[in-house]
Amino acid sequence: MTMINSEGFEQGSRPFSIQVTRPEIRSCEPIFNEFGEQLFLAGQIAPAGTYLEVDSNRQVVLDRAGVLPASLNGRRAYYTRLERPWMKASVN
Repeated sequence: MTMINSEGFEQGSRPFSIQVTRPEIRSCEPIFNEFGEQLFLAGQIAPAGTYLEVDSNRQVVLDRAGVLPASLNGRRAYYTRLERPWMKASVN
């Protein structure tokens, strides 16, 4: 919590104080499905890649790390990352 008050301001100004609180930054523990694949939640920052919404055919492509979008039906959305090894550059 950060506290800001009127100390150091001009004498004619009214006294004031402001309290600023920030929620703790929590790291989410990874969630896995029954196949051992990591699941990502809507609103979670995910690495660049293609994601498939679980229980849907909706695909989301992130060109760079970013936030996964909310579901279109108002329910909590889970995403699984689509691994496409054929798209990775082969090393010879």
